[in-house]
Amino acid sequence: MDNNQIWQIIALEDDHYLSEQKLNLELKSALLTEFLQHLHIEFQHYGLEIQQFHV
Repeated sequence: MDNNQIWQIIALEDDHYLSEQKLNLELKSALLTEFLQHLHIEFQHYGLEIQQFHV
């Protein structure tokens, strides 16, 4: 195995690792977005309760 083949293997492993990291970040981003949307709904509900309390 020459140096060129070794570097090709390293590049393929790096690409695979980066692809996994990208998928991991996309999943975390989707989960965070879903959580923030849920939190936004909860705050809207809480805001309505406060408005009703002050009336």
